[in-house]
Amino acid sequence: MNLKNMYINFNFSKDFLLLGLEDGYEIYKLVPFELKIKNELNKSVGIIDILNNTNILVFSGNKKNGYCNLNTFVLYDDNEKKDIGKISCESNILNLKITDKYVLVVLIDKVMIYNLNLKLLHFIETGINLEGIIGMNYNDNELKYSLLSKLKGNIIIGNDNIFSKREIKVHNNIVNNICYNSNGSILATSSKKGTIIRLFSVNNDYIKIKELRRGSTLTRIINMNFNIDSNIFLCSTINGTIHLFNTGLNNELNHLENKKLKYIPNIINNLPNNQLTKYFKSEWSFSKFQIDNIIFILTIFQDNFIYTISNDGKFYKLLLKENGNIEIVNIIFFAEKYISPFNHIKNNN
Repeated sequence: MNLKNMYINFNFSKDFLLLGLEDGYEIYKLVPFELKIKNELNKSVGIIDILNNTNILVFSGNKKNGYCNLNTFVLYDDNEKKDIGKISCESNILNLKITDKYVLVVLIDKVMIYNLNLKLLHFIETGINLEGIIGMNYNDNELKYSLLSKLKGNIIIGNDNIFSKREIKVHNNIVNNICYNSNGSILATSSKKGTIIRLFSVNNDYIKIKELRRGSTLTRIINMNFNIDSNIFLCSTINGTIHLFNTGLNNELNHLENKKLKYIPNIINNLPNNQLTKYFKSEWSFSKFQIDNIIFILTIFQDNFIYTISNDGKFYKLLLKENGNIEIVNIIFFAEKYISPFNHIKNNN
């Protein structure tokens, strides 16, 4: 996610927190939370990713005093403190992902796929993608990807088996979030309305298997993720709320059921299947967490703990208790120069 003076994100495996800064970069290990890598380049770094638990990084430049231009990315060896390679693209880079096989570069209207020798293997034309949205999973030497389509509400899905691709309809409105679970078997999507999250079975031709309701009012979902077991799905919104859902993919969470509106089943079941009846049958989050005037911009769930980064530059460790309540375990202020673009937004939720 691009912020005013900082790029901040988790890596693919959710083991590290990555910061692209005005004077270099910092990489934090999440558990326990500690600084792993810090490099003061005296140049600004934009989007950044790390290759697993190695010293190999990929990053782009930033607007002011950038290590490289906004349309350029560098494959970098942190141990040797030197470039391995550099590629300039036709437009500004909006997202970067690295695996032990590929570098994926998201541009405004296409995704470029390189090998680690920075040879271009393939590119895929997409819809206009100002926010650098990409869903990606890399497991068992297979890459799966989901990208924005040129058609509203559609996404492009494919894998690295001859870089296949096809389109599926997932929403009626513009898609603004895409994510896979850890093994790539489930895909989650949300639209700019921010009311509905849909889950699709990747191994069963991407059929829809569940619909979760974040709320009934419009908002922006800014981050979403599964836990490692895929039985919990969570999302955070621009209104400052974190929502947790039971995906129903195993029976370990029978004591934490998603909330539903109370209605008379025999009446609702005899009504036409329209938006109203879908609303009454919706599954709402079993737990919700919020702190006044705080927006949680990145959120993941591991081993009953929620790790989240807030718009005031703090790292929160939250505990999901047996009864579904959430409590704060620890708060660390890790970014002294942090400036958030969200500070002017009032919390209306």
